[in-house]
Amino acid sequence: MQPTHHENHTHCLSCGQLLKGEYCHHCGEKVINPKHDYSFFEFIEQTLDGFTHFDSKFLRSFKYLLLRPGLLTKEYIDGRRTKLMRPIQIFIIASVLFYFFMPRTSSFYESYGEFQNAYASGHFNPGNPFKYNAKAKLLPLAIKKVGANAPDSLINRTVTDIFYSGIEERAASLSKNWLFVVVPFWGLIIYALFYRRNTFYTPHLVFAMHLFSFFLIADLAFLLVLFNLLKFNFISTTTHLLPFLILMLAYIIIAVKRFYQRNMVHSLWKGAVVFFSLLTLLLFYRSMITTWVFYTS
Repeated sequence: MQPTHHENHTHCLSCGQLLKGEYCHHCGEKVINPKHDYSFFEFIEQTLDGFTHFDSKFLRSFKYLLLRPGLLTKEYIDGRRTKLMRPIQIFIIASVLFYFFMPRTSSFYESYGEFQNAYASGHFNPGNPFKYNAKAKLLPLAIKKVGANAPDSLINRTVTDIFYSGIEERAASLSKNWLFVVVPFWGLIIYALFYRRNTFYTPHLVFAMHLFSFFLIADLAFLLVLFNLLKFNFISTTTHLLPFLILMLAYIIIAVKRFYQRNMVHSLWKGAVVFFSLLTLLLFYRSMITTWVFYTS
């Protein structure tokens, strides 16, 4: 098939608008010139340019995200976007990196011990807000497996084994698939705190998405150091998380100051609210994931 020369086209082939030059003023579609655009060397040049353009966006976006808290959101919302990746792209990359290196982490669902301890606490606990008795669900399965006359220690160990051999896998998969729902709820909380600075919801949603992307990358780095470098088998106390939590709090406060242009006093207390609201949302999210898996198992 012989390609048609661009001079024969008076309207854009993609959107039908009248052409005014080599690029459509409406959709940006390029008018094909076969002698130039079908050249092998032009193809190589465009391919290399595509990689370079992506690399520059990637490097600049993640440099701002990791080293300049709040600047990435500010640049995006102010309209300087051509050199930056979109917020959803950054979030997807951060999520893929997190789950590629930590496919089995329980960061976003409750382990059996956490879930049952929250139930046994005797008071309201966001780790198990519906007071679901996981042991009552798994106990009949354990007794069926080892027998009613088995020692309590064996039955309890079997209950735990049943969780980690089946239910945990579903919880891990579900927590991965639905993690994105945390962001819009967090965005609503941020919007409630800063709606006077911007009455539109979207800027606050973008801010939440950038913050959560940083959270995923920082959490990944922290867990890699903890498990691979320091050789931890599991995180047993909140003290182990303290360095990461302090880093995240400081990052959010600086990001709030830079993006919302607030003084340090406002940035400190509102940044703290933003930080603790994320922790609360994640506690509820983890417990909801685990509860749902138990209900549907």
